[in-house]
Amino acid sequence: MNYKFRVCLMSHSSGEKLSAYGYGPAKLLAAAKEKLLEPDVRISFFDLKENFGDAQQDVEIVRNENPDILGLSVFLWNFDRVENILCNIRETLPDTIIVLGGPNAPGYELLSKQPWLPDFIVTGEGEEAFVSIVKKLVDGSLRSLDSISTKTDMRKKGLFKPQILSGCAQSLESSPSPYLTNVYVPPGELVYMETSRGCPNQCSFCVSGNEQAKIRFFSLDIIRREIAWAFENCKKNINFCDAALNYNNKRLEEIAQAALDVDPSGKLSFTFALHADHLSKAQIEILSRLNIACATMGLNSTNPATFDTVKRSIDPEKFKEKVSLLKKLPNSNITIMMGLPGDTVDGFKRTLEYCASLGVQINCFELRVFPGTLFFDKASQFDLKYDLSDGLKALSCFSYSNDDLSAMRELFKQYAASSEKFVRGDQVLS
Repeated sequence: MNYKFRVCLMSHSSGEKLSAYGYGPAKLLAAAKEKLLEPDVRISFFDLKENFGDAQQDVEIVRNENPDILGLSVFLWNFDRVENILCNIRETLPDTIIVLGGPNAPGYELLSKQPWLPDFIVTGEGEEAFVSIVKKLVDGSLRSLDSISTKTDMRKKGLFKPQILSGCAQSLESSPSPYLTNVYVPPGELVYMETSRGCPNQCSFCVSGNEQAKIRFFSLDIIRREIAWAFENCKKNINFCDAALNYNNKRLEEIAQAALDVDPSGKLSFTFALHADHLSKAQIEILSRLNIACATMGLNSTNPATFDTVKRSIDPEKFKEKVSLLKKLPNSNITIMMGLPGDTVDGFKRTLEYCASLGVQINCFELRVFPGTLFFDKASQFDLKYDLSDGLKALSCFSYSNDDLSAMRELFKQYAASSEKFVRGDQVLS
């Protein structure tokens, strides 16, 4: 079939899990199928791996597609690759409109070391923005926009500013599923799902902390049908991508029951995050009926000096009570963060001492200063320095030096050497 318009989506999933895939672009495909209804538009999706192939091979794929619009998902692990693709396509397919989305698209124009810039950067939720861009392509209004009519050789730093599109659906009740609409089938045994979007916290290190959207929920009917789809298609693990799964007891009960209805023998396993403030004995009883691959809950730090900077406080005694509930679930863990502004070597040591008393696995992550977060926007206020060449990892701030951060790493190493319950949450604690 000859299509009048061509759209190409490309993502590079993390190579740590072979079954990982581009969930965001898959959601875009579902939204496009439901809302575009344009027979003249062909949307192709290339779900690649960050540790296979290279940018030149990716460029050849794009050239063969010769798309009107190229959408690239941006992550920490493929940032350099996206830069190289973008620069090459700007030079070889100058009429292609380039859109960046994904968790690390915000701030691309500030962080990229290359001169070329995209036409659009989508922040937040991408479905509505993506559909809007493609609709404008079809009706002819897209190329008449001032930003798009700018000569291609002018779309460089210092000469051009990408258009920033912020997406946030008011309701998720009718949000289509990539699985139920048959636009995407995950390649392995893992299935990503959402039951909600938004977070009651506004943590300074998290992109959600700068978003004003309230918590919104997906249709329970769609959730039930997606769980059934996963079971019927021989998938083995469902990873709920929500900020937390346990905002509402009734919904949690219905989600768990949906899983048990289709899979009473527990062949499906579940990975999810829990919010400590909401966790209760009743919720533990509900979740205990499931086959749990991983249940995680965030602590961050016990140092009161970090509570104001992070915008989230912890009552150590109350949190310990929540951990006693969490430990009743198999494969449970707590996450902490190293390098939060306000923390010190002594403060981090006290957090580790507290964690050692919990008797649960502790996953430690180093702070990364992501664009779109309060820490990024107000880095100067915290005297917060970060490494552009090493995944935006924090280097120092008003309360600790780079040498202090090294001392924190050594402290964690000592705890990890003495107990297998202390685990690196990322690969930077080396």
